[in-house]
Amino acid sequence: MIKTRWMLKLIPVALLSIVFSTGAQAATSIATNQTLYTLNSPQTVSVQASAWYKGAFGTAGWTHFSRWGYISLKAGERVTVTAQTATPGLHPGITIWNRQTGKKYAPIEYFTGHSYNQYLSFKTFNTTDELTGKPVGNFNMDVVANGYDRDGMTQTATIPANSSLNPLTDGVIGKVVVEFRAKKKGIYQFVVGGINPDNTTTTTGGFDNNMTYWPVTITVQK
Repeated sequence: MIKTRWMLKLIPVALLSIVFSTGAQAATSIATNQTLYTLNSPQTVSVQASAWYKGAFGTAGWTHFSRWGYISLKAGERVTVTAQTATPGLHPGITIWNRQTGKKYAPIEYFTGHSYNQYLSFKTFNTTDELTGKPVGNFNMDVVANGYDRDGMTQTATIPANSSLNPLTDGVIGKVVVEFRAKKKGIYQFVVGGINPDNTTTTTGGFDNNMTYWPVTITVQK
């Protein structure tokens, strides 16, 4: 049985929670949908339109329908992560964690499950590979920033007014920029997906088929 308890922790994006999980828990591979990033080197990936958030499922993003990236930073470095799409009606969202690495911790190509919370820190212990059952290691991920593109969004009814999802506007529809300062040297991992796509789009197929993937360009820069 997995035991979970909650603790409150104040971080820049909001008053958030840390989830602690103990006992055997399966970890899933994200090796095929994750990329190592370097500064100022944009990469175009494909995400589902509701991968980061879909109202029907509450505060849960979908691990394998989103795209992941990570970058190694020094303490004090201030960077921005930008996700931008030219697909009409698509609104990207981003969550960034500082991820602990080392002997007792899971390799970067693993995540704790098939869904993620967009604004929580968490600690998970004693995970195993969901396919082989072999030990994977522990997870210690501290959320440092998050946000989503609110510009021009027409589907807002399912997003709570006091949500920690962090709506951001910059006057550019289809673009979100999240900034943070690295508190310590280490790996910073992020996930990108879509949130509440508009009902209409000029792209063939529209957003009715949630299994369709749409291009988003991600840039990490100082």
